Amino acid sequence: MYSKKVLLAVITLFLVSCAPVIRVNSFDSESRPPNNEKLGIFSSPQVVPYVYQEIGLITVDDEGWGRSESELLEQAVLKAQQLGADGLIILSQDKQVDAILSNGIAINRRIIRVTAIVKATDKPDQPIENPAQPSGSFSVADEIIKLKKLRDEGVLTEEEFQKQKEKVLNR
Repeated sequence: MYSKKVLLAVITLFLVSCAPVIRVNSFDSESRPPNNEKLGIFSSPQVVPYVYQEIGLITVDDEGWGRSESELLEQAVLKAQQLGADGLIILSQDKQVDAILSNGIAINRRIIRVTAIVKATDKPDQPIENPAQPSGSFSVADEIIKLKKLRDEGVLTEEEFQKQKEKVLNR
């Protein structure tokens, strides 16, 4: 009986250790109720059909356990629903070679990064109070600051940072 419990504990620990690692970097401190509705999944910020606010960056890493991108995306969707998001913007889907064993077998690692978004509550059609200031300058600066923070924390690589910065600057 004792050996069955030990075996069950070992199997449970093994299965838990195989789960993908999910990291969340929140962009705001607002607490939202979980969203049980279907999320919109978008391939780029330009295709989102509504004005949105980014609430967090979600990174899902399979750590070389061979999960598919769809499995990792499913984990990102579940985490975004827990955050109360209305949608996701896919930032990157990477496949990296972590190691090559002596027999030539490569250990691949898949990483997916998405931004969780909610529909903006501010009305975008309101007149700008200070016309001397270019519209959107604060949001562009804020976006670049967020990206720099994520790069400094190691969430984004330098290459990803530069790509995302170019997207923000070219909006």
